Amino acid sequence: MDIDAVIVPSADHFGGTVPEELVKVRDVITTSPENTYARWAIPSPSLPVGGM
Repeated sequence: MDIDAVIVPSADHFGGTVPEELVKVRDVITTSPENTYARWAIPSPSLPVGGM
């Protein structure tokens, strides 16, 4: 399937835990509670060394 995310009511839809195997290939979004299990994280920007 050519999809980026799976949207489910809650992690209970999977028996209480979002499967790691699924998160490796698709983002998983739960609506209650609102949460996103992303395939990859966006790193925070690096701060300059030594200040300004």
